[in-house]
Amino acid sequence: MTENVAHICMDLDYQKRSYLKRHFLSCYIEGSRDFQLNVLIYFLMCYKACVRAKVSFFKATNEINRKEKAMCLRESDDHLKLAKSYLGFL
Repeated sequence: MTENVAHICMDLDYQKRSYLKRHFLSCYIEGSRDFQLNVLIYFLMCYKACVRAKVSFFKATNEINRKEKAMCLRESDDHLKLAKSYLGFL
């Protein structure tokens, strides 16, 4: 379940909805009473962002259309930047 929470939080950050991530995470922690989640969540979010970056990169390597390829590479780069931003919380 924790990995699902991390995935949702990472995706909200990627979609520039950090305020929703904070609200969701706060409500989840309060509801689950898993107060240790803050220790683990940014590691898992970093991991999820790296996986998304890898998937986008592999998608780009198989893409023939230049615009689609560029979009996939941009997504990969954006996810790597997001992963890097989480390192400050570890």
